[in-house]
Amino acid sequence: MPHKKVIYFEFNREHRGHIIDYLYDEHGWVPVLLSGHNAESMRSWVNSKHKECVLQETIDLRLAQFDYSKVGKPVPIDAEIISALSRYALNSLGFQWDSTGWNFALDERKRFYYDMLKYWNTVIHHLQPDLLVLFTLPHTPTEYPLYLLCKHYFNIDTLFIDPVPFFDRYYHFVGISLEELYAPFIQHYKSKESFTPSQVVCDYLSEIRSKEGKTPQYIIDVYEGDKKVEWNLLKKFVMLIAKTILCGYGFRKGQADWKKNRKPYDLLSSRMNHFEELFFRIRMRRKNIKLRKHYKSYCVQPNFDQKYLYFAAPYQPEAVSAINGGVFEDIFLVLDILSACVPVDWVIYYKEHPGTFRKGGKGCLKRNKHFYNRVASYANVQIIPSQSDSFELIDHSQVVATVVGTAAWEAIVRGKPAISFGRVWYQGCNSVFSVETLQDAQVAIKKILSGYTPDPKDIERYAASIEKVAVKGMIHRDFPKRIKECRDPKFEMERIARAIYKAYEENYL
Repeated sequence: MPHKKVIYFEFNREHRGHIIDYLYDEHGWVPVLLSGHNAESMRSWVNSKHKECVLQETIDLRLAQFDYSKVGKPVPIDAEIISALSRYALNSLGFQWDSTGWNFALDERKRFYYDMLKYWNTVIHHLQPDLLVLFTLPHTPTEYPLYLLCKHYFNIDTLFIDPVPFFDRYYHFVGISLEELYAPFIQHYKSKESFTPSQVVCDYLSEIRSKEGKTPQYIIDVYEGDKKVEWNLLKKFVMLIAKTILCGYGFRKGQADWKKNRKPYDLLSSRMNHFEELFFRIRMRRKNIKLRKHYKSYCVQPNFDQKYLYFAAPYQPEAVSAINGGVFEDIFLVLDILSACVPVDWVIYYKEHPGTFRKGGKGCLKRNKHFYNRVASYANVQIIPSQSDSFELIDHSQVVATVVGTAAWEAIVRGKPAISFGRVWYQGCNSVFSVETLQDAQVAIKKILSGYTPDPKDIERYAASIEKVAVKGMIHRDFPKRIKECRDPKFEMERIARAIYKAYEENYL
């Protein structure tokens, strides 16, 4: 059996090692590097079964602590590599964690990005991997540069598990491209194969099409958890005090990489310790509360007798909007295009993502008074309450627009035209207008004005195509909780391993 050398990312939680073991035993996939938070149990497992595998603490990379002794002499990057990845560089610079927005200067962000590329370039040069396998989307400044090098420079086969739970039932699929998230199921969708949606798909679409609509449970769970944020912060504070008294834990560096000051990024003194991180989150809570009040001061109630485009703004900062949004992570690029395209008798209703104001969220890092002043400055844009019913807004709109948000999918399912900016899983569906250029948006609006409506049969086929490749009931989202509840963790992990190998067979062999 020919061996494949594999870099694994975020497979280091308890039980996930079964995935690596299965792929090693059954298919000869040899782990050459495992990156994640490597607890002692993981080190023992690797040392006993995969002795040649390099263990790399992800937090060390986030803190710019690069240990080349494990992988070999540094291999510099060059103009060819930087040029090949240039279209993705701005996004990589944009989601580096900065506690104020002013501590991580552009020159430092660029240098950090280059440092990360150099480290992974060295890993690839010395370890010669055949595959990159990630347990989730490559979504941080740590693994995103690795993904870019593998996918867009070295042409190394890449696989990752999409964390979105489809059909609101923990259905997940294994992806191969961030730029084409629909790749695993597009062949089914575009084939001449005849198939009909299952009862699961029909029920799911019916729930979205119902009068009141249905918000996915995983989104509801996020907001339910936010109700406990004060209690959770208090609990963390008490535990931190206790750990600090016992062993000084609170003054050690945390597991997050927030840059707290303007010292050089590779100095540990530029990053938060546990106490600083906790107080930072308390300050964000206060700012988010204040931000909500400020946003409300701009709001008008939507007038459903008015012709309008409903723009559902994305939650930011967040991995999906940062990476999959591409250049349209910048909301004002979107508003510029939409504002220039809609008819003069339309308005654009801007509804902020409710998650922006979550007490436990990070919305205040991307939104402030100046941001909303600028949104309000557009002559044909009106800001409406973030708690306005999204389904009601969809139903009365002429068209819905979003940056990789679910509102566009919900719109076409409910029979309303939708415009999507960025790269998202439903982008392969013919019933969605995917916009890259001003001309794309102009063409879409023109078709909508001519009476275009989405084809329900097309949407049903697209959803059914997703189900064909999805792994039902995969233990991925809410992993720590669900892995404890399942009867046979090893069996569940081997199910994931089989799904990963199947995706590899179907896309790369």
